[in-house]
Amino acid sequence: MNTWRAILATSLVGCTTLVRAEEPKVSGFIEQLTINGRFGAQIKTRDRFTRYGAIVEFGKWELKGSSWVYGFCGWTDLDESHIAFKDEKFSWKLGRFIPAIGQANWDDQWYSGFNFLPLTQSSNYAGRKLSERTSAGTEVAYDIGSHSIKASLTSSNFDANKFFPTNLDRANVRWTWFKDGLILGASAFMDVSKLGKNEQMLATDARLTFGHWIFRAEYRNYLSPTRKAQGFYVDGTYRFPGAANLSLVARAEAMKSQGIPTGSVIGWTVGAKARLPFDFLLFVNYSFGPDMNRIFLGQGWSLALNRTFRF
Repeated sequence: MNTWRAILATSLVGCTTLVRAEEPKVSGFIEQLTINGRFGAQIKTRDRFTRYGAIVEFGKWELKGSSWVYGFCGWTDLDESHIAFKDEKFSWKLGRFIPAIGQANWDDQWYSGFNFLPLTQSSNYAGRKLSERTSAGTEVAYDIGSHSIKASLTSSNFDANKFFPTNLDRANVRWTWFKDGLILGASAFMDVSKLGKNEQMLATDARLTFGHWIFRAEYRNYLSPTRKAQGFYVDGTYRFPGAANLSLVARAEAMKSQGIPTGSVIGWTVGAKARLPFDFLLFVNYSFGPDMNRIFLGQGWSLALNRTFRF
């Protein structure tokens, strides 16, 4: 722990020294996502999450603190909270972040028009939600032409409310390539001590944007001594010409896992997304498929309302 405190102190000193002439920029946000849907045999309205945070920028340096509360799951976690350096091609961060596995980032997960994350992103791996909740560690990223590389070391201990990792025993590498609206990616996640023999995940993904369409696809394969899991999703978004605030969405997905009572789940979702005045987002989804159950919200209709306050 003393080592991490020394690293943080050195980073803060460097930040202050390098950007003394810069005026700090302070911003923040508070947002809440509420969902109405089937909870067992009843229709209920639930607080999906409340999220709040602040960002201080000094030139190329950034200090961010954020936390989220998942109401009906009883979680209170540090969200993306870190100190970061961002240059034109290089970036570095220390603290908490979502490991770069597939297309797992806050915007794609919660502003896409779907009320729930894909099964492959919201599932537990070795008791952790790798892509829904943040991990503690350090990450570097570098852009080379149309290629981008991200590499991180994180802790296998969940430590939901700790800024510093207790150890650095998990490694993650992600490569992406982009050209003319097409993005291809590949990710590898594994334990450090035995190079993936205790835990590993491989993922491939693609994103295509053209005209008023956005298509995304992702496949993941997870392996550990006690669990195997694999799954994919494919989804699409159509934005109406002349009505950028209204979109239609659709998703197909499947997952096999020893952690699923039925062994596998297949699901489909169709819906719409509307941006309303005063920073409101409205999502209407209809999910169906055999044995489909979304975090206690069953098949059928669900309605979500997101409200964001920015300052």
